[in-house]
Amino acid sequence: MTARSRYHRPNNLRFAIQVFDAAGRRVEVLGLLADLNPALVAFDAAVAKYPDKRIYLCAAGRVIRRSANPTSSFFPVNADSTRARRD
Repeated sequence: MTARSRYHRPNNLRFAIQVFDAAGRRVEVLGLLADLNPALVAFDAAVAKYPDKRIYLCAAGRVIRRSANPTSSFFPVNADSTRARRD
C-alpha cells in the first residue's frame, strides 16, 4: 500500500461534521459522510455527545445545520412537511 492510497480521501464524502470555536475558526472535523441521512444522524449524535461544542453540518461550504439551532436546515428532511408549510 502506497502512502497516497493510504491517506487519499474519496471525493464522494460531501457532508462534514465540524467543530468551530467562538471566533469562528474550525477546530476539528468529527466526520465526513457521503449521504445526507447518515450525516443528519451523525450530526444529532455528535450534538448529544458534545452539547457544549459548536458543531456544524456542512456541505460544499454551506452550513446545513448548527448545534445552536439544530432544527433549522438547508435541506428539508421531510418533503411532506415542507409542502404543508407552504399551503
